[in-house]
Amino acid sequence: MESKDDFFITLSRLPKNLNHYELSFKKIVKLLNENPVGNLGKLKKELKQIEKTLVTKEPNDQVNQYIQLIYRRISELEVIQKKTFGKELEAELKQLGFNLIGHYPLLRTSFYALEVNFDKDTVTIWFGPRQEKLKVCRLSPKVVAKKLVELHNSITKREFNDKDFLLNLYKACEIVASKEKKNLEDPLPIVKVLLEYVTLVKNSKFQKRNTGYERVFFIYDLFRLKERNINKHELELITATRAYTRKKKDFLWVPMDEDGGGSYISHVRFRGENNE
Repeated sequence: MESKDDFFITLSRLPKNLNHYELSFKKIVKLLNENPVGNLGKLKKELKQIEKTLVTKEPNDQVNQYIQLIYRRISELEVIQKKTFGKELEAELKQLGFNLIGHYPLLRTSFYALEVNFDKDTVTIWFGPRQEKLKVCRLSPKVVAKKLVELHNSITKREFNDKDFLLNLYKACEIVASKEKKNLEDPLPIVKVLLEYVTLVKNSKFQKRNTGYERVFFIYDLFRLKERNINKHELELITATRAYTRKKKDFLWVPMDEDGGGSYISHVRFRGENNE
């Protein structure tokens, strides 16, 4: 891998009539010499500021030469970044117990998808395959790994009681069934059930601790729920048909295993003893 010295830039002092560019170019040189790949986002931002200034100033060959030189350096660094980012992120996550798979722009680990955008210098963390947007991070392996673990812990390490969750879910389904003029045994829209569930728990420990009850919490709780039977009824999650996967608002992605397998669920019902 190239060392930072390979990207060292020496710029001759600008004439007095161009000294308003001096500070910006010095800042760019400093960014290149300190941490070229890590500072790519800052480099691009600084360069855009210079180019904005150029719009209102008379063109100057020396300034344009500097800009072209820096662009060449940035292009070289982008190639290195694409080669190294995935490997470094994989190493960071491995230390934290996560395995990284996939290819740019979408990497995957456990329940999460990591959408890499080299142009914007960002990584978007999703729960599920671009399903529930959790966080947009700076394109840094350490930053992404740290934030992913924080999010994972906030989702998976909450207190959870099977019976309490199932009872509230059952009540939420009763409310939806009543509003929809249906029975518990009928398929009920899962998003409507979620809204009623949140209403039921809004004054519970979640609200008192000022954490709220997020959509992704409900999804994960469905995944980790072991008890499925209540009042002689059994919970059933119904996989979404193509008609219900056209809009995200009509379904939820629910994990089926710890490795990222899952299903799109559009409806839920409580099947009775005499109901198949």
